[in-house]
Amino acid sequence: LLALGDGASALAITDECARSFPDSRTVWVRAGKAYTTLKQYDRAVSALNRALAIPPGADPEAGLVEVGNEVIENMLGIAYAEQERWAQAAHHFRRAISGELRLPGTYCNLGRAEMRSGDSPASERAFLAALQLDPQCVEAHANLGLLYAASQQYEAAVKHLDQAFAGGTR
Repeated sequence: LLALGDGASALAITDECARSFPDSRTVWVRAGKAYTTLKQYDRAVSALNRALAIPPGADPEAGLVEVGNEVIENMLGIAYAEQERWAQAAHHFRRAISGELRLPGTYCNLGRAEMRSGDSPASERAFLAALQLDPQCVEAHANLGLLYAASQQYEAAVKHLDQAFAGGTR
């Protein structure tokens, strides 16, 4: 329904599922995703925190694949970032990468949150970690270029911006 642009129906179904299956981690994760898509970030945070409170493996609705805590932490980071609550976003992105979710995009999420919080060294570390995972990560190169330009490290800025403009992944 979300893909069809019917946010009201998606919201009603999400709310009904949450009421019907209050102990389902899967339902709360899906609710968090739906609320984020609908830009209802406080509800997304609440739903995702409910999902985290349910221990992995305790959800009979999960089937064969269950969403791990790291993915939920990343989703929480995104919900906070959308509200420009950068410190909370960075906290959840750090928790996401402390587990097994070591994806370039998660490190880039952390880097952006750290940059917006004003912590340039932490931001740089996050973007460099993304590049260790994927040396062609356009998002990491572009953000490093901007970060270095802001600190007047123009040679490094040009290098990363050139690599970003040359293309690559993400």
